[in-house]
Amino acid sequence: MERKKLIIIISIIVAVLVVVISSFIILFINKKDNTTSNQESSNQESSINQVRKQVSVDYNVDILEYNFDENNKTAVVTGIKDSISSDEEQNIKEVVIPDVVIKDKNNYKVTSMKACIFFDLENLTDVSIPSEFELPESAFKKCTSLKNIIIPYGVTKIPQYCFAYCSNLSEVNLPDSVTEIGISAFTNCTALKKVRLPENLEVIGDNLFEACKNLDSINIPNSVTKICNSAFAWCSKLEKVQLPDSVAQIGNSCFRNCSSLTEIVIPENVQKMGLRVFEKCNDNLTITVKGKYKIPEKGWEKSWNF
Repeated sequence: MERKKLIIIISIIVAVLVVVISSFIILFINKKDNTTSNQESSNQESSINQVRKQVSVDYNVDILEYNFDENNKTAVVTGIKDSISSDEEQNIKEVVIPDVVIKDKNNYKVTSMKACIFFDLENLTDVSIPSEFELPESAFKKCTSLKNIIIPYGVTKIPQYCFAYCSNLSEVNLPDSVTEIGISAFTNCTALKKVRLPENLEVIGDNLFEACKNLDSINIPNSVTKICNSAFAWCSKLEKVQLPDSVAQIGNSCFRNCSSLTEIVIPENVQKMGLRVFEKCNDNLTITVKGKYKIPEKGWEKSWNF
């Protein structure tokens, strides 16, 4: 009898120990997973807002031509060197614009470049620019093979048509230092699927993502107050758009021909709504207007929801 009681007691103790040890193991795994998740999130944010490691290039071996300011020790990219033949120019696959160019033992900080230098370079696939660099209009327009762009923290503006018609560009991560994006900056980037917009952006300009046919969703930051004309027109795969409460104005034809869009909520702070915002969208599109409906006299066009 005593032996039977002893066996029962031992069995209970073993069972309790198993439960306690299992609980500790589960807690350890969860803690490790949370730590890993936080590290991944931190690393992702860090990679988006990274400052590129400084790149220095000797002018004599660089393919780029510069205009040098001797007083301020700065340099502006003005083109590709004449020593590069037309065939060699068209076969350029990678452009790394340096932070510093060295000429005659002097260091010059590279601050900007002239417009259209790389326009229509069909074989260009990779681009990297310095922090605090000023991009020009149409900088890489019609670079149809461009796949990878590194825009580091410090860049404040993406000018109009900067990456327009870059039909192989599939992902864009814009750092939070960017506060302005020009009209049509990414128009007709037909392979573009993933976009990360900066947290301080206030205006999504005209035709910004027009005809980005593979863009299926986008997260609009809470800082945005205005979405302009045709900003997402002809984004035929766009399924999900969440408009933040900060949005006060939506332009003409903003979501025209977004044939995959099935549901959208208009925030109550929207004071102006343009013409034919949802023209030729999905017949089953459900539009929910939060707050009191705005009559045309108050800023909403009569045919806003056609």
